[in-house]
Amino acid sequence: MKTQITFIGLLMAVAFGQTACEKVIDLDVPEGEVQLVVDGWLTDHEDTVQYLILTTTAPYFEDKPTPRVSSANVTIHTYEGETLIESTGMPEDPNKPGHYPFPFPAEIGKGYQVEIDAPPFPPAISDIQQVLEVPPILDIFWEEASPDFQDSLAIYRVFISTFEFPGPGDFYRWFIFVDGEFQNAPFNIYVQNDLLVDGMNLPKFSVTSTRYRFGQRVRIVQSRINENAYDFLSLLRFQTAFIGSPFDTPPAPLVGNVRFMDSDRTALGFFSVSATSEAEVVVGVD
Repeated sequence: MKTQITFIGLLMAVAFGQTACEKVIDLDVPEGEVQLVVDGWLTDHEDTVQYLILTTTAPYFEDKPTPRVSSANVTIHTYEGETLIESTGMPEDPNKPGHYPFPFPAEIGKGYQVEIDAPPFPPAISDIQQVLEVPPILDIFWEEASPDFQDSLAIYRVFISTFEFPGPGDFYRWFIFVDGEFQNAPFNIYVQNDLLVDGMNLPKFSVTSTRYRFGQRVRIVQSRINENAYDFLSLLRFQTAFIGSPFDTPPAPLVGNVRFMDSDRTALGFFSVSATSEAEVVVGVD
């Protein structure tokens, strides 16, 4: 017994000795070049103020909002086919630094392009994004399902009824709102192409695998988007949602559609447009 006490005491002494010798090491992580970030999505909603948001990158460990880019000159160009028909300035919202409200909603059949002059960055311009007709949501409904493994009270799934236009090469995004709040976590980026559903009627179509609770108000907004917007959002989802396991998506550059006019370099982020169709249901309520 005496030997055992001595041995345990020795282990405790070693353990306490290791604790006492802990040293905090500050990592010297290079900050990298500050880059311009462009975030804008123009839809045909007429009752909502929509913004192009300009920010810059920030150091990885900085615990504060990303810096806003103010006093930029922003212009939106409107096209019919390849013909430029209008250019309109977008002054910054005086109450929201870095926010530049779009002057009008998008129109189906037209194309839009943003041009940005935000020193010290070189002038930049996006590609032209076309507003494409979107199939309507014909119905929205809920069904009981197995409980969510993290929330035993979330036992409902929500489906929509819609259809897909004939002809391959269509791309879609769905925005989900729960009790009026936009769901914008990486797993909430819902995009799909028409590879498996081209020209089909879709009477019970799932655009979200989320389980919902009784009484929650779920609104789904369906958008038809341009192919490069689909590619960008798909890669963004895989690079941010599927991380932390041995099966992570291999890192790949996220290339946006806003390029600097003096070179082939691009800003971060993306500018896109879409028409929309939406529907809303209160979960569990007939």
